[in-house]
Amino acid sequence: MLGRIILLALANGLLWASLVPPWQAPDEPKHFEYIRLLAESDGVVVFATEDEAADPELQSDILRSMDDHDFWWYGRAPAYSAESPPQRFAEAWILGSHTAYYRASPAYYWIASRLQPADRLPGLYAARLLSVVLGALVVLVGGIMAREAFPDDPLIRIGTPAILALHPMVAFAHSGVNSDALVNALVAIALLIAVRLVIRGAAPARVLALALALLLAASVKRIGLAAAPALAAAVALRGAIHARRPGRWVIGLFAASAGLAVAGVAWLAAGAPAPLPEPVRFTLLRYAFNEPDQAQRIAGVLMTPAAWPHLLGFGGQVIDGFWGRFGWEAVALPRPLAWSLHAVAVVAIAGLVRGGMRGSWSRERSAVLAVSFIACASVVAAAVAFFAATLATPFAQPPQGRYLITMAPAAALLLTAGLSGWIEPPRRMEALRALIIAFILFDVAVLFGLVVPFFYT
Repeated sequence: MLGRIILLALANGLLWASLVPPWQAPDEPKHFEYIRLLAESDGVVVFATEDEAADPELQSDILRSMDDHDFWWYGRAPAYSAESPPQRFAEAWILGSHTAYYRASPAYYWIASRLQPADRLPGLYAARLLSVVLGALVVLVGGIMAREAFPDDPLIRIGTPAILALHPMVAFAHSGVNSDALVNALVAIALLIAVRLVIRGAAPARVLALALALLLAASVKRIGLAAAPALAAAVALRGAIHARRPGRWVIGLFAASAGLAVAGVAWLAAGAPAPLPEPVRFTLLRYAFNEPDQAQRIAGVLMTPAAWPHLLGFGGQVIDGFWGRFGWEAVALPRPLAWSLHAVAVVAIAGLVRGGMRGSWSRERSAVLAVSFIACASVVAAAVAFFAATLATPFAQPPQGRYLITMAPAAALLLTAGLSGWIEPPRRMEALRALIIAFILFDVAVLFGLVVPFFYT
């Protein structure tokens, strides 16, 4: 069954990758620029500054292609002028990163550069194909993870990869050129190792593999660091499973984590990184943040009570965007549909609570669900904190739900487990069929009833 779901994921991904117009995936021009820089310079790219194009001719060619495909009609370039079309990214985007992603890990871009043909536009679709394959890998790993934790529950075991294969936003996130595709696959592998650790035990080799998977994910893109709390919780909760008083263990774990988080925010707000040696401070801040003072600005916002209503609103936008915001955040789900999906999520959360209160799951399975929840909560918190820094700037930007796709296997597992909490075992195969049909209809309706009309009408 999992093999057929993988084929379905590949077919759905290819459909999205072929129908979404060129350059309409978030930041696709800049990601593709990096790929072509590597492909056309034998893998060696020298960046001067983020404002200076590494190859002005390449940027000009990408911008001409964007013009040919009516990119500007969708309003994604405030500085665009039809009378004087931009010749470099700095003329089209006013918020920086004007040459590829010169501080980004080249891992994803190097792999994609090996698949590039001579012509550039076909190369865009070759890079999209890589993202589709990585998306199918996420579905595969999510299916193995669900089978590992809930082998006797078909609604969870099959429903989890089915949701990943048919979720429109997951398909869209893996239909464009973006390094998110690789970090999503690596985080999924890390989550699978964490689940196996919880179920089978914290053998040294498993703990080492978990640390290595996190290191690889974080080295590809910093959003991979959002998995760290969940992976650490997996190790700690495995210890709690066999503790004499697991409740106290868990309470102590969360109390210690909260204390460390508060202390860390206060430390950053006080400007604590300043005394560090300059090479260390520069490397840490430039890896984890966009600007040298961004960490301190984020901490300052978190320490300001008046900002919390905005942060809660940001959290809602991340979750809202997880259900669907397409293009460059230009195509949103109709509100009735979005609220219906939120209602399903609320029902699933209530099902998780119900199942926990009834003792429906073993300690190991409860720990897996806790790790999945922490994974989702961590990436929402990371997205909110990262975009919170823009509250103090003239260009405040709301967080994007596509970042939650990094934890899509954990979210799909929670959703199916929550629904399973309401359904007795004999009825779960029927519920699975209904779930798959519902997501097929959801995917088709969004792609052909919303996305395609927006871009092709």
